[in-house]
Amino acid sequence: MTDKDRADLLYNALGDCAAANSELTIATIWSFLEDNTTRLPNVPLFPERIRDDAKFWAALAGPHELEAYLVASTAALENSQLPEKQLKRLAAMCWRRMCGDSRAAYKKWISQDE
Repeated sequence: MTDKDRADLLYNALGDCAAANSELTIATIWSFLEDNTTRLPNVPLFPERIRDDAKFWAALAGPHELEAYLVASTAALENSQLPEKQLKRLAAMCWRRMCGDSRAAYKKWISQDE
């Protein structure tokens, strides 16, 4: 059975369940979604706990959620006044993720701005 076949069976089963008892079906779906999503991250009250909390939340998030929050937070960073230490930390993280060819191309690209 393919993933599409399973999805079709589930969809049809949910339709049958909703026809029989829509409130119970909606409650069941809601419960499933609550149990299988990461929800919004809670921002801790103490600044030193922010990174730990972010790591915990990121470990729970799926690839699509991680990408969405990365894109949104990067866009927000463009308009913020980050201290230089934080900028260096972000640049170093990106640098470590690059392969040798990408690093060489990046060095060439940034040297054009000097």
